[in-house]
Formats: sequence, structure tokens, C-alpha cells
Amino acid sequence: MGAKFVVDRSCAVKRDLSLVGLVESLRYQTLLKRVHHVAGAGVVPLERERPLALLLNPGEGEPPPLTLGELEAQVEELQQYRITCRNCPASLRGHLGGCLGYIPYPISEGMEYLFWLTGVRALTGGLPAAFSPTALAFVSIARGLAVTPFADEMRLRGEILASAPRIYQSGPLWRRTRLSSSQLLDAFFATGTIQGEGLRIQAGFLGGMLALGRGLEGAMENQAQVEALKEELEPYEVLYQLTHMALEQGVGLLVWP
Repeated sequence: MGAKFVVDRSCAVKRDLSLVGLVESLRYQTLLKRVHHVAGAGVVPLERERPLALLLNPGEGEPPPLTLGELEAQVEELQQYRITCRNCPASLRGHLGGCLGYIPYPISEGMEYLFWLTGVRALTGGLPAAFSPTALAFVSIARGLAVTPFADEMRLRGEILASAPRIYQSGPLWRRTRLSSSQLLDAFFATGTIQGEGLRIQAGFLGGMLALGRGLEGAMENQAQVEALKEELEPYEVLYQLTHMALEQGVGLLVWP
């Protein structure tokens, strides 16, 4: 469960499989790796007619109602597009489905704090100069949202772990600056297509957030916390690269839940 981001460039893979089909096929590919990992550990024998539910460890989520043989057939169909993806300018590192990014839910309290901190630093001039103007433009868009139903709904569904947003306020009551982390998350995860200037603005905010995240890593003494933050930032690094890729190619970046 999470948000998907795709460089919106037409190709044979998306035409033949559809976007939903491509995402599902990539999920099957990951699932097949898990099955082989379990089999390699000697937990269960690999039998092509066995249902997946009997080949996976308990607690790994509800598998699709397929046998191992059916799962292999689905993945084999995806593998036919290896060369297409390898030669596609919209495929990051030439990987199958390399035009896709995925931000898993739930959004942790630490990641929401990083979103909020980036917004506050953009407002107060505390970001690296390379990211400040576009990050501030993203904050302006987020603050312009009168309500934040998308993020609020995510919070109610448990897709954002913190029970309430972080709030930044500054200045006298009659001209107070106020920024909510819900506004930032709402602007970032709302479904739609980002194009042109919107891509530049998102890239600036992401760049600033990643720079702050790397700074936090350097300030941490607990190695386990450092590794956890690195892991959580990794999909945002991918998204940063995909955003630049879409910008360079003059196409959009499609966001959907």
C-alpha cells in the first residue's frame, strides 16, 4: 500500500499491460523472489502446482490466489519487455518498470517531521540556496490549500502514523504565518499529473528535504536510527531522479494511490 509515481511517457509496456497491469506484474516479480528465498532456506519445497499461500511465511500479507506456476507465467510475460525498458530514456538505470517510483505507506512520524522541517526551513531561509526558491514555491502552493482532506483521510486510514499534524506559526496575530504538515503532505500525495513548472517546484522541495535528511543522518549517534532513516529516504531519492527525468523529457509525472 502506497503512492505510485510514473514518468508519463507512452511506451509498448504501458500500452500492452496498462499501468495497473505493469504495477501488478512488478509486484508479482517481487513476490516470486520472496517465494524462491523461502524455498532456498529449505522451509518449503518448490512445487509449481502449490498455492502461494502454502509457499510463503505467515504474516507476509495476503498473497494473490495463484499457484507458483501461474505466478511464474505472469512474471515471464513481464520479462519479455526487458530490452524495451533497458533502452527507454524514461527508465531509471534501464530496469524493468524503471519509470515507476513507489512511496510505501504508512508515512512515519519521523518522515512527516522531515516534510514539516523542510517547509519551515523554506519559509525561514534555512535551506541550501540551490533548493530554496522552488521549495518555497511548493510551500506557497501547500499553504494556498484552504483544507487538507486528502492528508486528513490518509491519517484516518492509518496511512500517516501521527495522530495530528505539526504546526508552525510565526508573527503577530493579524499577519501570522502558519504552516501545517498536513498541507505539505496533501500537496505532495494528491492524485493527478505534475507537469512543467510543477515538476521544478517538486524537485526543489524534494532536493531540500533530502539534503536535510542527510544532515540528520550525520547528527545521529544511534546507527540503527541512521539505517532506518536511510531506508525511509531511499524511495524519495528515486522519486527525485524520476522528477528530473520527466522534466528533462518534457513529459508529466503521474501520481496515483
